[in-house]
Amino acid sequence: MRVEKQGVIKHEIFIKALLIYNFITLTHKNLIFYNFYACISINNPVSLRQQLRAGLSASRRAWERVPLHELPILLTHTLLVLITMKKTLIALMALAGMASADYVWNGGSEVNSDKWKDSANWTIDAEDTFQGNGPGMTNSNMWGNIYISGATGSVGNEDNFTLEGWSLDLYLTNGTNLTFQRIQKFQGGAYISIDETSALTIYSYYGGNDGGIVTLDNKGSFTLGYSLRTQGGEGFAMNLYDTGIVTLQAQNTGRMNYAKVSSITAQLTGIKEGIQERVLVNKGSMVSFDNTQTTYAFTDANGITMTAVDSLEALAEATAPSYFVTKDDSGIKVSYVLVPEPTTATLSLLALAGLAARRRRR
Repeated sequence: MRVEKQGVIKHEIFIKALLIYNFITLTHKNLIFYNFYACISINNPVSLRQQLRAGLSASRRAWERVPLHELPILLTHTLLVLITMKKTLIALMALAGMASADYVWNGGSEVNSDKWKDSANWTIDAEDTFQGNGPGMTNSNMWGNIYISGATGSVGNEDNFTLEGWSLDLYLTNGTNLTFQRIQKFQGGAYISIDETSALTIYSYYGGNDGGIVTLDNKGSFTLGYSLRTQGGEGFAMNLYDTGIVTLQAQNTGRMNYAKVSSITAQLTGIKEGIQERVLVNKGSMVSFDNTQTTYAFTDANGITMTAVDSLEALAEATAPSYFVTKDDSGIKVSYVLVPEPTTATLSLLALAGLAARRRRR
């Protein structure tokens, strides 16, 4: 069963026609041209196809997030590019393949490495060949959306069995509790979706100091262990809704590991009075945040945007839904107040006035 990405405006009618724009505008992010010429120079068509498809996947995610008001300008630019690069576009599209396969787990409630590598445990909804160690694994060339529902287990205990973060789209639903022993790279960006009943643990994160954003749509639990290298690129864009939580820890404790969190959005709920707290990111020892400036956006249960204040003292005096973020050695937490809605306050005053009038009549 497919799960639609949360909070993403889809422009499916434009995406295929506009991908070429990304070969020019997003070269610095996904290194399409660099890999294209590097692969040609070593005459490795399999690697070339893999790199191009990874780049297309990253470009697709970027285009899905383009605001509607920017589309006319970008479309005009793209049409000019298409006119001048028609033959190149056709060649690249034929080589990379425009279809993005969906890999849906049908192997039951238990997941392990042997099952992951067995094509009988996967349903593939596009013309694609099962290769290597299975979907998302290093050198498998199986790029696309990976859906796991209602399964528990650990994948990747042996050597050379590593989840490839180059262009990863992973969806966990229906009580899935999955552990990957290692993920390699986040250079092409990634999209990870975890529903409120599911959990994902990546025991060891290794490699990749450049690349795109890692979008984490997490209503459940996400744990990432750092190993050997620091996280680079654009870091994590975390959408934690009203229930999600993230834990960052170190598997390599011989040196400091640096995590990169570019943004956090969440919905803050609870009682209407007083200051409340919610932990968003837990951080273990030997993990530190790098110098990336994290941006925050929070809404209350009614979708009202909350206002940032600069201290807990200011939060205590707030008259509108407000928050204050603490980012320190323990992680990231938000303190917030949810004041009564105007309609609720008005009804309360009317009720009190009615009681007073009754007492006067008596």
